[in-house]
Amino acid sequence: MADAQADAVIVGGGLAGLACAVALAESGLRTVVLERSSQLGGRARSWTHAPSGDVVDIGPHVVHSEYANFLALLERLGTRDRIRWQRDRFITIATQPPTVLRHRRLPPPLSLLPDLVAGSRLGLGDLFSNNAPTWRALKFGEEDVAELDRIAALDYLRRAGVSERMIDWFWRFAAMAVMNVPLEACSSAALLRVHAQLIGRRGLHFGFAAIGLMNVPLEACSSAALLRVHAQLIGRRGLHFGFAAIGLAELYAAQAERLIRAAGGEVLLHAKARTLERSGELHRVTLQDGRRIAARYCVCALPPQDLGALRPELAETSAFEPSPYISGYLWFDRKLTRERFWALPWSPERLNCDFYDLSNIRQGWGERPSVVASNIIHSHRAAGMDDAAIVAASVREITEFLPGAAAAKLIHSDVHRIPMGIACPKPGTELKRPATATRVPRLFVAGDWARTQLPSSMESAVRSGFLAAEAILSDTGRPRRFALASRPTDGLAGAVRAATRLVRGSGPLLA
Repeated sequence: MADAQADAVIVGGGLAGLACAVALAESGLRTVVLERSSQLGGRARSWTHAPSGDVVDIGPHVVHSEYANFLALLERLGTRDRIRWQRDRFITIATQPPTVLRHRRLPPPLSLLPDLVAGSRLGLGDLFSNNAPTWRALKFGEEDVAELDRIAALDYLRRAGVSERMIDWFWRFAAMAVMNVPLEACSSAALLRVHAQLIGRRGLHFGFAAIGLMNVPLEACSSAALLRVHAQLIGRRGLHFGFAAIGLAELYAAQAERLIRAAGGEVLLHAKARTLERSGELHRVTLQDGRRIAARYCVCALPPQDLGALRPELAETSAFEPSPYISGYLWFDRKLTRERFWALPWSPERLNCDFYDLSNIRQGWGERPSVVASNIIHSHRAAGMDDAAIVAASVREITEFLPGAAAAKLIHSDVHRIPMGIACPKPGTELKRPATATRVPRLFVAGDWARTQLPSSMESAVRSGFLAAEAILSDTGRPRRFALASRPTDGLAGAVRAATRLVRGSGPLLA
């Protein structure tokens, strides 16, 4: 069987692989994308739920206003206007009464402080105990990662003097909702990096298309991961969320495929790579069905656990621990709320971290009964529970915030078990995240888990794909820029960051 020829072959049709392919196609390279499943999108794919006829995502994802690379990809594909932004509030926390955080007319990192003080029910001592990590986050730079990545976030916070009440109320919630791991298993560098970006941005907001950013318990998060997130959070004025007004993959999958094909490339589904070999100047990928594709450049955009089977040089990425998710979709017989989404306060007894009422998000669904999506992040605590038990627990937790849900009838339910939502940002993993270029000539990696100076997320995936495309184009002698750096932080956060950069003599932080 003769080899199919291409300029570049990309193994994996998720966001990272598609972003890379779009950039290469725009630059005139013939690219072949290999996707082993029946759908493009990877961990951000969508499909039709047959009983209801509705498009559902593998899990609810959130966009925020600092997702520069993801939004740039949508701009290229003509779908950026399909994000529905939530500008009237930052987030609703399902306390009784609800705690609504809004950006006030104060410079970052102070814009959320009035609502945090009013809604937290914490004493001044608890609130002031957060000063040390906030100050560290304001000064955070990538040069801090090596030191902080060795420290679990929970250990870092306790050493910094943060009170246990503040840890339980804010940091455990942030680790699961933002980092996607327990606090004790999270890198403090990764968490504080993101926190610094988010609290130092003026006008930062979310858009709905949120599986979260780190998504592990605090105990499982490295201090490097924690400080990175904290640094991002406190460095943005008015950061806000947004949601996809259509199915998530409807934002990019078909559009990317059309662009790739228009440039002479191909997108192959049910195309699982069996081997990847280098012969002379070419990489040869052999598929399970025997087909072969040869290309001068190859990008591996698979989950990190799968790379070692293709090339032994990539086996180190198998050390990344998956953070599993369980996401649910619940169709009710009535409208439950006008809220778009709400987060639950941290509690060891709760399963879900957040809920999204798609009837208030999706285009044209405004008068429909509620369709609520849910997230069980780092879902080991739900091990052994069947779908019926997951659904029953989710309905109970919805009822905590919306008592009227107790009288509603459940019409449909759908439970999605996701083996890896992200790679856990455990202590030590920030330093293990691989660079784009590998030891093998013209072989690159791309994924949200790669070294992007961002938490694992859709934004990180797209930036990684763009970086891989840039590396290929540079090697061809036709360099182009696609990957966007994080913009400078705002307000007081920006001033502190600039002063720190001047003292250290370092370049732009979070570039």
